Formats: sequence, C-alpha cells, structure tokens
Amino acid sequence: MKTAAAAALALALAITPVRAQAFELGGMWSSAVSGLGEAAAFVVQPLRSAWSATLRLVLGAEHALAAHVTVFASTLRDDFARFEVLVGRAGFRITTVNVKPGLIPEIELLFELAATVSAEDESQLRAELAALQGIGGALERTILLTLLDIDQWVESVRPDGFRISEIGMALIAIIPELTVSFTRE
Repeated sequence: MKTAAAAALALALAITPVRAQAFELGGMWSSAVSGLGEAAAFVVQPLRSAWSATLRLVLGAEHALAAHVTVFASTLRDDFARFEVLVGRAGFRITTVNVKPGLIPEIELLFELAATVSAEDESQLRAELAALQGIGGALERTILLTLLDIDQWVESVRPDGFRISEIGMALIAIIPELTVSFTRE
C-alpha cells in the first residue's frame, strides 16, 4: 500500500507543472495534492463511467424482470382458479403458495401429485399451453410443462422404493428453481 501511495505521489509530482511557488514546501505540497487528484481522476473516471453504465443496465433488466414476475403474482392473486385448473389437468394440486416481496418478488409454489394424466389429456393441455402469450404465459407454460415432464427428469435420481411426494418451484428471476421431495411407496 505504501508503494502504491509513493508511486501515486511520484506520478502527481511528475505531472504537476513547476511554478515559482513550488519551491516552497507548502506550494510543493499543494501542487502534489492537486496533481494526485488529477492523476486519480484520470484513472478512476473511466472505471466510474463503466460502472455507472453497467449499473443502469442491470437495474433496467431487474426492473423489467420484476414487472413480469409481479404480473405473474397478480395472475396468482386474481386468476388463481384458472391456473389451479391447469395445474389439476397436469395431474397436480397446489398445496402452498409462498411470496417473498422484494425488488423482484420471489414466488414459491408447492405441488403434490393428485392424479395420473392420460396421453390424450396431456397432449391437449400441451397444445393449449403452446398458445399462451406473453411473459406471464411463458412462466405458466414453464411451470406446467415442468410438472408434466417431472417424472422423466427425476427418474435417474429417484431412490428405489420411493415416489414423488411434493414438488417445489421457486420463481427467482424468470427460471424456476426446482425441489423434488420423495416419499416411500
């Protein structure tokens, strides 16, 4: 740290113009400090500009994402019955809804297996899901397709003698975080 301070002071002294008053100790110190400030600004300003641009980009993306997750939270609040019917058609039942408010609200849904879905019913549901529009539709489609395909995804990790008992999906950002619980058959 002392080496960096000495180097910065040497740089400041080197770029500071020599004036008649610079031969006085106070004048040299003032010139050095002024030069150090200019040198620091020369190094820091591009970093500050890059940081500001990155921060604006990240906050803008978070704001847009928060708006979409908030719309989905509104769907759960205002149109829960429709969403619950779709979940039921996928063979599951919603047991718990957890919402953690924040800049980007975190929504966690817990599902339990309720019924077996026929191939024909699954095919019809998949066709309906493909027609869902917008980001809210994409979130619903992602959740429901995950439920329909969960058996295939977890087959390699399912312990022998166990079945899926509960599935948790936390919508952190736009991609669900999945938790699968197994219970002895």
